[in-house]
Amino acid sequence: APSGVFEDDLDTYDLDFQHHFQLAERNNVVWGLGYRFTHEVEGNAPSLAFFPAVQDQNLFSGFLQDEIRLWPDWYFTLGSKVEHNDYTGFEWEPSARLQWNVTSSQMLWTAVSRAVRTPSRIDRNLSEGEPPYFVLLAGNSDFESEKLIAYELGYRAQLGPKLSTSISTFYNQYDDVRSTSLDPDTVFPLFFQNNLKGETYGVELSAAYQLLEWWRLRGGYNYLHEHLYIKSGQTDFNNALNETADPENQFSLRSSMDLPKNTELDAG
Repeated sequence: APSGVFEDDLDTYDLDFQHHFQLAERNNVVWGLGYRFTHEVEGNAPSLAFFPAVQDQNLFSGFLQDEIRLWPDWYFTLGSKVEHNDYTGFEWEPSARLQWNVTSSQMLWTAVSRAVRTPSRIDRNLSEGEPPYFVLLAGNSDFESEKLIAYELGYRAQLGPKLSTSISTFYNQYDDVRSTSLDPDTVFPLFFQNNLKGETYGVELSAAYQLLEWWRLRGGYNYLHEHLYIKSGQTDFNNALNETADPENQFSLRSSMDLPKNTELDAG
């Protein structure tokens, strides 16, 4: 198919409400509601198209969170977000977090959370070309949300008037991750499915140092190990490698300077 020109016009309308209140002496409650409406019009090209070309979508959401003071230096936060989208219906994203203020300058915390990546138009509605052009890759109307359970443990400290640091570790379990399958009858088009699962784990280190009153340095290191694999009895055209193109080691250094006349100079 000739390449042509693909155009996308998207209008988004958001409405959000949040309310915060104190319940008794130990509970700090936040809740809210949200609504998003999108109107999308695609100017499809022969080699890239989405069907339907015009689509309206509604996203409803709500959340409730309660921060509970268990003891003077211990806090337990429990909450959940609930969403309803036009692709998969209701999605639940609960989380729980425990925080211990070891001293006035040191904090230890741990958390467990569930998150999802709901289908996009690429997952559901993609079609590379209108008939009679050849279609190599297509969306799948049965594609489901990708799911994550995240476990975290971290430590933060102010080690002096000029130095602060943090370290955190994580272990993530993924399910129903996007895969690419062959049509059993015609081979092509390839289409998306949820045939992968796996886990990632790693550590994140960061530190900030106030070198001078007007000069701050920040540094960090991230280690990430990924292990995704195909579910038993399923297939993936990319052998579970398409979703693992992430660096295993990342280093960062950032300098921030407050210069005269309300000017900043940042380098990273």
